Amino acid sequence: MNPLARCFLLSAVVFGPACTKVHEPPSPPKPIAPSWFEGMNGVFAETQAIDVNPEAGDKLVYRFEPIADSGVELDLVHNGSIVWRAHVQPLMVEHSRYRQIVTVKLVPGDQKHFQVVSIGAKTIRETRRLSDGSQVSRIVEKNEK
Repeated sequence: MNPLARCFLLSAVVFGPACTKVHEPPSPPKPIAPSWFEGMNGVFAETQAIDVNPEAGDKLVYRFEPIADSGVELDLVHNGSIVWRAHVQPLMVEHSRYRQIVTVKLVPGDQKHFQVVSIGAKTIRETRRLSDGSQVSRIVEKNEK
């Protein structure tokens, strides 16, 4: 047995297996993305919210421009503090002849996901994770006339 292996084995026997474990420090919190609607003061943006866990003080707040396919900004808020922010990417239509209608709801029977439906020039349907707002799926469909 080489001397380094013998030293490692001896230290494991003397100090126990807990001594040989390496614990990584927790990763720093992910920074909150800038708001797409900062400074609008509600002039163009519409803000709505749904309770996702009223006992814990958790709300899912979403913002969008009703007169444009602006995409949707999503914030998970816990007791008044933003936990994460995510964005549903827009269709890149600056001004739509259609009014953008957005609905956000929890997936029935599923405590881990929510759905965002944005109806404007086209319909965007996204499923996202409640834990971090990350996108699970995205479908863009033409609207029926």
